[in-house]
Amino acid sequence: RFGEALSLDGNNAIAFWGAWGEEVETIHLCCPTEGNKDRRSYCLNNDTHTMCNNDTAPEGCASGCYQEKFAPVNQGVFVYNQGSITPVAKGSTKDGMTLVFWNYSGKPPSAGPSSEGSHHRYWRQLSSPTDGNDTDAAEPPRWRSSASVALSQHNSVVYKQQVYEKVGIYHWKTGLNSGRAIVETGQDCITLDENSVGSDGASPLVVESMALERDGFRGTMLAVAVACAAEADSEDESDEHEDDEGDWGGIYLTKICPPRC
Repeated sequence: RFGEALSLDGNNAIAFWGAWGEEVETIHLCCPTEGNKDRRSYCLNNDTHTMCNNDTAPEGCASGCYQEKFAPVNQGVFVYNQGSITPVAKGSTKDGMTLVFWNYSGKPPSAGPSSEGSHHRYWRQLSSPTDGNDTDAAEPPRWRSSASVALSQHNSVVYKQQVYEKVGIYHWKTGLNSGRAIVETGQDCITLDENSVGSDGASPLVVESMALERDGFRGTMLAVAVACAAEADSEDESDEHEDDEGDWGGIYLTKICPPRC
């Protein structure tokens, strides 16, 4: 099977995510505890796929509410170029490796401010021109899966991967599973951004999440989005839903050494 992660270099090469075999792994996804409150509430109270049971919920699922999804066991990133396919990174979820990431996204019914008497009225009419119902044009929240890969040329590929608890974006030139880390979770944010919170001697932040777009790698320049936060064990759990003024994030541009350097 193939995913939507397709990246073309404009010539003959294309990088893609793929999976093979019939074997799948059942995964448990806890209802989100961060982000939009209406979306969190929808997962807990309205989503018909959600199961709430403290006895069966996975570890760390504070609400006891979760969903079961399925992911292919065998998966990888590959490059097709002039009639041949080259594996970039591949492995098995049984060995703690995955290239598939999940996000609970969508618009809950009735979420957002009313358009009556609001400066949002014109925008909402554009987003739902048929009958004025501002939720008709948006899909309701659900867990969505995706893989991330970006291609500069047939022998220069960037991809996002998780191995056990470590998530990172890696650059590949040649050789299976030989990607070099560009950024990884747990990395000191100052190494990425010297102006981040903590650069003045305050408690340092670490990389928490990252994103990669299929068109984010052109020539030798790579663009990524990265978010940093305080380490989990140093945060007050009672404030987990509040905005953390110390969080830091941005879109960063870096130069990637070409294959022959």
